[in-house]
Amino acid sequence: MISEPIAFLDKYKTQYVSILANSFAYRLLFATLLACLCSTMAFGQLLNLEFESYNATKGLSQNLVYTIAQDKNGYIWIGTDDGLNRFDGYEFKIFKHIKGDSTSIPANSIRALCLAPDSSLWIGTSNGVCRYVPRTESFEQYPVDFNDPTKLSGASVSDIKIHPDGSVWISYIGDGINVIRAKEKRIMHYTVNGDPPHKFQNDLVSGTLLLPNGDVLVATLEGLEVITPSGDVLTKEAMLSKYPWANAINPSMRALVLSKDQHTLWIGTELQGLYKIDLQTSEVKNFNKTNSGLDFNAILSVYEDTRGMLWVGSEAIYLFDNKREQLALYNEYGIQGSIVVRNPIYSIFEDRDHNVWMGTFRMGVLKYNPTDTRILHYHTNQGEGSIKNNEILSFNQEDNGNMWIATGGAGLYRLREDLKGFEEAPMNERFSSMSIKCIQKDSKGNLWLGTWEGGLMRYNTTKQELDIYNPDKKNFRSWHIWDIREDSVGNLWLGTLRDGLCYFNPQTKAYTYYTSNAADPTSLVNNDIMALLIDSKKNLWVGTGNGLSVMYAGDRKFKNITMNSGIGLTSDIILCLYEDHTGNIWVGTNGGGINILTKDLKLVSTITQVDGLPSPTVASIQPDEHKNIWISTYNGLAKFDAKTHRITEVPQIIGLQGREFLPRASFRSKDGKLFFGGVNGFNLFHPDSLIFNPIHEKVVLTALQIRNQEVRPGKLHDDRIILDKSITETTEIRLNHEDYSFTVYFSPLTFNWQQSIHYAYMLENFDQDWQYGGADRRFVHYTSLAPGEYTLKIKASLDGKSWPDAARTIKIIVAPAWWDTVWFRILIFLAIVTCVYILVKIRLRFMHNQQMKLSKLVEIRTNELQTSYSEINTLLKQVAEQRDSIEEKNSTLTQINEELAAQRDSLALKSNQLEVAQTKLTEINEDLEKVVRDRTKKLNDTVMELETFLYRASHDIRGPISSMLGLIEVSRIEPDHQKFYQLYNEFLHKTVIQLDRTLQKLLDKHIIEKNPVTIESLDKKTLLKILDDLLRIVPHYRPEYFSFSIPESVSIKTDRMLLSIILGNLLENAFYFSTASDNKQVILQVQQVPGQTIIIVKDYGPGINATIQEKVFEMFYRGNTISHGNGLGLYLVKCALAKIDGRITLDSTEGQHTTFTVILPG
Repeated sequence: MISEPIAFLDKYKTQYVSILANSFAYRLLFATLLACLCSTMAFGQLLNLEFESYNATKGLSQNLVYTIAQDKNGYIWIGTDDGLNRFDGYEFKIFKHIKGDSTSIPANSIRALCLAPDSSLWIGTSNGVCRYVPRTESFEQYPVDFNDPTKLSGASVSDIKIHPDGSVWISYIGDGINVIRAKEKRIMHYTVNGDPPHKFQNDLVSGTLLLPNGDVLVATLEGLEVITPSGDVLTKEAMLSKYPWANAINPSMRALVLSKDQHTLWIGTELQGLYKIDLQTSEVKNFNKTNSGLDFNAILSVYEDTRGMLWVGSEAIYLFDNKREQLALYNEYGIQGSIVVRNPIYSIFEDRDHNVWMGTFRMGVLKYNPTDTRILHYHTNQGEGSIKNNEILSFNQEDNGNMWIATGGAGLYRLREDLKGFEEAPMNERFSSMSIKCIQKDSKGNLWLGTWEGGLMRYNTTKQELDIYNPDKKNFRSWHIWDIREDSVGNLWLGTLRDGLCYFNPQTKAYTYYTSNAADPTSLVNNDIMALLIDSKKNLWVGTGNGLSVMYAGDRKFKNITMNSGIGLTSDIILCLYEDHTGNIWVGTNGGGINILTKDLKLVSTITQVDGLPSPTVASIQPDEHKNIWISTYNGLAKFDAKTHRITEVPQIIGLQGREFLPRASFRSKDGKLFFGGVNGFNLFHPDSLIFNPIHEKVVLTALQIRNQEVRPGKLHDDRIILDKSITETTEIRLNHEDYSFTVYFSPLTFNWQQSIHYAYMLENFDQDWQYGGADRRFVHYTSLAPGEYTLKIKASLDGKSWPDAARTIKIIVAPAWWDTVWFRILIFLAIVTCVYILVKIRLRFMHNQQMKLSKLVEIRTNELQTSYSEINTLLKQVAEQRDSIEEKNSTLTQINEELAAQRDSLALKSNQLEVAQTKLTEINEDLEKVVRDRTKKLNDTVMELETFLYRASHDIRGPISSMLGLIEVSRIEPDHQKFYQLYNEFLHKTVIQLDRTLQKLLDKHIIEKNPVTIESLDKKTLLKILDDLLRIVPHYRPEYFSFSIPESVSIKTDRMLLSIILGNLLENAFYFSTASDNKQVILQVQQVPGQTIIIVKDYGPGINATIQEKVFEMFYRGNTISHGNGLGLYLVKCALAKIDGRITLDSTEGQHTTFTVILPG
């Protein structure tokens, strides 16, 4: 079965159900959905369900879930057998019992949850009841005392309900019911030990239900009890008199549910299945294993959602069909009609976004989002009836409404009329190929199938006739047909790979080919045909791998345009063509976006990523009934609005098969539905069912941390209370200097596609602009804020492009430290002034005393100086006499020194000359030794290279020869030669090709080493000829993924043969390794700058690890595990470049791309 609900597709039934594609919860337009669901929901329309699971591996405290609820802020609360969980859409916050802490929950086994009108949450556990107050995030326990009538008298809670009068009804397994009447300040007790009229027949109560007349139904494991509005328990006779249907119900009751219209009562029992009671007629219907599709009689939970769907929890999930009164089973994986392991469903709950949550016995929580299925996604993993290949290449529809889907490996399939599955084409086994590239329905009702490696097929689905046309049948030339179009006279135009354009007459089987001729400018621009279009004027448009050709009506000549034609074509690789309602032609390209042309080939406009396209590579273009254009690309799906010309991308989260769509794989059916094929199946939707109308939800603050410690409301943090209420409800935070590091956590509290939500935040007075982040960064962190007032603003966006005006704001006040306050600064200033005054006074007194002491000291020193002066004069005379004597002796010594200096200079000169000679002799000796070493090393390297070359070459030649000899020997002893002829032939062919490649590499090596260099001038025409010759023999060449650019004025002066060897080996490398990548594009660029020619070859294969990039040019080195070559290619490139004084560089990032840049002189 296929896993998406189908009912939502039909626009006439659903009245254009809107998907709010830019909202965070993708909220349903509830009134519209309710109306359409009531009229269209039939058994079988919901097939497999898409469940999202939350369990212990994702943070849930435990996998056994008893109960689920949602509080006023939007948090989902999940009660497990080991803790209470609060879920914000991303993370679980777990609450557990703490021994001796009266503010914790009373026990870890959470059995019941109920939201009160005051927004508090009542929590029933295996050991009593507590109440959670969101404002303070605290728990209030209610004491249990079996002997005190003013206190609760039960432990194991099974259910909690809050009635409109505010009373709280608490059910227990084994202790009856307690009713807390807060207004009357009393607790009523209903047990088997109670006095009439408060006496029960059984204390094992599973739940209660308030009826419109005010009666309360009580489900016990031994039957029904009824409590009247006055608080009295009806006797059995009175109950049966008032509710005569009660006697027909099996007493093992587990669940009570009243329908939305309050006319139907549903009762789930443990032993006899599900009961439906009409409260107006008292009619009772029982659905059990024998009559309803139930596989189990134990009904543990029942829930009617806002759309009127009845969910029944047993050992699996069931959905009840009111019209057929049958139940459909779904296992925990959402697969209909299949149960692998029993997984009891203890609780069912619907949140305010209409998600249905199910608490299970062993798998945690399952969530079903009904808005997941507005865009249908068909793929292989959808059970019985699935399509068998995910590569969807083409669609077409017969006159009888049959939709046919072509796959890339499993042939042809028909989509069933109810859209619930696929039927394989009866003739599939006889097809010449399982890869169907295109489907064309002709005027006679035949389907014409273009294939990969199978030629052309005509398939009549009514008569089950099949005709095959290909070279094997000797009735057609081509193997690869990429596109087909029927003209006005019933003949077919066929776009082929490598063989050009074919005109085929289905009546006579005659065909004519139109091919590219470089000498004829009116011939086809290129032989690789990617797309065809016959426009409203009967002109034929041909998109190729190297430009666009147009054959105007009545002519057999082509008008050609390429990127070099000067009209503004942005890419030469044309993937799809479309004519709009104005007669303009939309040209979808590989890498250049969309070019819109008039019929006389004038450019109207260009649409690129700047304008909103998800990718510059356009796979297909398809209009809807309102003339809007839907564009599939290699990176998503988008809508071009015909009125506003605005492009809106379809979000990935609403069911798309993936980001990558395939060329020409689109179709519009007769009823307006659109089909888009990709690498992971295909999508089907009606455009009118999609409305991209952003509804933004508020962001909720979930936690505050200061210095990595969580701050709880009402609790002391560093001896003070920072939050007096929950951070969710807080509008202002006051911090001080000790709170230098704080973090605020947030969430939109939406539970659908939350991983796609983007966030923006800004702290006013600190951040200059908005800061942006994804779903993995749902917090803001600031440190060392200066004292002051700040405002934190946080908002969210689904696509990161459309942002709401409103934001969640919280004021943050950072108080200064006491030493940073104004009063403290004034005090410090006054203290400094006082100290300065005192210091000045002390200094002045000290200076006065010092002045007196100095005066006395000056007088004493003056007398001493006068005595010393006379003594100095006497000494000066004696010194003068000694100086004259010394000067005379110095004169004699100076003369002696001059003679010695002359002799020393002469000796130094001779010493320098000897040193220079010695140095020169040493250098000559070292140079001679280096020359000897270099020549010896070069000789050794040459010998080693020659030995390696001879060994590897002989090995590479002997390997294929040995394989051929072995195969010939095997064929001799094989008795049935014809049986293995094809196998041997293919193996011999492969071996010979391998041997031929090895010999060609050896020949190239000989040419490089022995042939003299012949320099000639090569222009663009010559280069194109060289390139064309190379591409004919290069293995793995794929023209649709190859693009090149060569300037018109190019002129390369080099050896032609060596250049061919260089280009051939680089392109062979690029095409080979790009086969292992999703992006198989190979690019060749030729550039000229003064004095140099630059040739760039780039692929997007697995890349080369940086640690081995220096080795790839070594002989016989293979740098990748997927390489099966001989390891000579890049070595020959290096040798050839060395001979013509060129050089090569390598730039590669592993897993992304590899670029070789060749630089030639001249």
